[in-house]
Amino acid sequence: MTCFAKQKFVIDETLNDFSLPESDEIIGKIVKVRGNNLHEVIDERGEEYLVSMPTKFRKTIWLMRGDFVVLHQIEEGKKVKGEITKILKKDHIKYYRQQNVWPKFFESESQDSENLKETSSDANSHRESGGQLNRSTDQTSCDRSNSEDSDSESDSELFQNPNRPPLVYESSDSDPSETGSEEE
Repeated sequence: MTCFAKQKFVIDETLNDFSLPESDEIIGKIVKVRGNNLHEVIDERGEEYLVSMPTKFRKTIWLMRGDFVVLHQIEEGKKVKGEITKILKKDHIKYYRQQNVWPKFFESESQDSENLKETSSDANSHRESGGQLNRSTDQTSCDRSNSEDSDSESDSELFQNPNRPPLVYESSDSDPSETGSEEE
């Protein structure tokens, strides 16, 4: 099987496989991406630990903080205590709720994230339709920023990048034209 065919199979399996978790599998939420295909998760019991991503998902499916996954726990692991068996999308979460499999621990978090996604999609559709609301709010925000600019002209409120060394300006009391005449 070619690399493209494998990726297509994995994506199809991820999107269309609505099988419920088995007895030895639990649902977890990605808390932090550690790198090197390791993810820190919190499971339905509230425990945090590292899980690994199997090779079939690598470079095909990307996980972000807040995504839900189905985990198979590894008992003999010291640091890595589980492996991701399935990545859950919003359709899977709805199906799991209908089947009463979704853990109560994640109930409020997943509803908040779905409401946030619905709100942002409503705002996007309103923007695409050319709604007057966005234009008026943009104008109001411009008015606010203009009034703030007039109140404080200080550079100390500007964002300073901590990765750059601070610029130091030296002031000289002499005229630049005088230094040029001394050299001649």
